[in-house]
Amino acid sequence: MLPRPRRPARRRGFTLLELVIVVTTMGLLAAVAVPRLTGVVTTRRVTAAAERVAADLRYARAYARATGTPVTVGFDEEIGRYTLVDVPPPVGSGGDYSVELGETPYGCVLELTVVPAASDLTFDAYGLPVSAGTSWRIEVSEGSTVGRVDVDVTTGETTVTTP
Repeated sequence: MLPRPRRPARRRGFTLLELVIVVTTMGLLAAVAVPRLTGVVTTRRVTAAAERVAADLRYARAYARATGTPVTVGFDEEIGRYTLVDVPPPVGSGGDYSVELGETPYGCVLELTVVPAASDLTFDAYGLPVSAGTSWRIEVSEGSTVGRVDVDVTTGETTVTTP
């Protein structure tokens, strides 16, 4: 019986060159992906903030119709806050319903574009805007990324334009 030929010993592991190539490739992918990921996070924050403003305006309008009383939404651009006056928060304790867009999770800047200038939007008992102004636009932004909430001054309907 003939002896079996020996197989050459298998080398296990990776060479230094293979490891350098993999690490370099991962570094290049990270260098490309991180800036894009930051942009995506910013866009999502602005979109979430704009959708939140629109939802709260719809809530104020619905609350006015449900209770048969006017509801005022007061905006404070300086600190990035809006308040639904005499409206309880959907969840939680009593008091005015207030949202700060400059805080976590949004971290956005609030800006009003109202013609003529006003800082309060009031919905009457039928959910129609009665505040001064012929057009209402609320902008939320982070850097150059801007989301817009427009309020139709004849119907009170809100539309959201996001990046």
